[in-house]
Amino acid sequence: MALPVTITITQVASTDSPANAPTVWNTNVFQALEDLFGIPNALAVGRALLRSVLAGCQLSNDGTSPNTVIDVSAGIAMASDQLLLMEIGAFTGATGGIWATGSGSNKMDTSTAVAANTWYHVYVIGGGGNATDILFSLSATAPTLPGTYTRQRRLGSFKTASATSNILLFTQDGDYVIWAASVLDVDATNPGINQVIRTLPSVPTGPNVFAILQVFTNASAAVHISDLAANNEAPSITVAPLETVGGGAASGARILIRTNTLAQISTRNISSGAGEILRIAVLGWYDRRGRDL
Repeated sequence: MALPVTITITQVASTDSPANAPTVWNTNVFQALEDLFGIPNALAVGRALLRSVLAGCQLSNDGTSPNTVIDVSAGIAMASDQLLLMEIGAFTGATGGIWATGSGSNKMDTSTAVAANTWYHVYVIGGGGNATDILFSLSATAPTLPGTYTRQRRLGSFKTASATSNILLFTQDGDYVIWAASVLDVDATNPGINQVIRTLPSVPTGPNVFAILQVFTNASAAVHISDLAANNEAPSITVAPLETVGGGAASGARILIRTNTLAQISTRNISSGAGEILRIAVLGWYDRRGRDL
């Protein structure tokens, strides 16, 4: 190893707007890390670490127009391809029509307006010499970027009401999202002793999230609730996987369970009959928002 090694940090011109252009390490720094510490593929490793960068950029219902406007707090986010670090000030976007530039404008990527009972995903967008902005899309992975924009990062999701296009009320704190009003997504009588794949309409579709659930069973209707990536296992009082909720009397519990991209989980009851009930309410969810991809 040759010594000394000089590490030079320079400001790289961002493809974002000059006002938002961040200072980033260029490839010379990563090459120096390889030389100095023997780290293989330091550039690739550095980009993999930077994919986790997502600070601020929290979503909320607007204080003045909560039914139609989403607020995004100031923050910084690495693009999903790890090629642009995007900084944005406090921003608002409306659901009334096709995307237009700037805070306070409509932000739909392809639809003229939102639909009822539908999930939408919020992105920060940049690149292509454009000012950082936000975008709403039905897609959780591939929004239609406006104009010459080239980069995006998903910040979270919102849902509209079942009978109107009003945005449902929620609170977000980092990866944690909680409904203002919890929702009863499963109300099953005689739920069956075989595996049932249950869709939770009050959990985002598209990403895998960790649903925060309140579960109730009555009488002997003990239930095992699981991630669909796990084996289909029967509940038991003596062997794994045991029971999630239940066993001899009406009971309830709060659980955290990962959903698949269709917002589904697995339930399997130890017994079932006309008088036995399984209810599942969704309180909220945790969304890693691309940190692990």
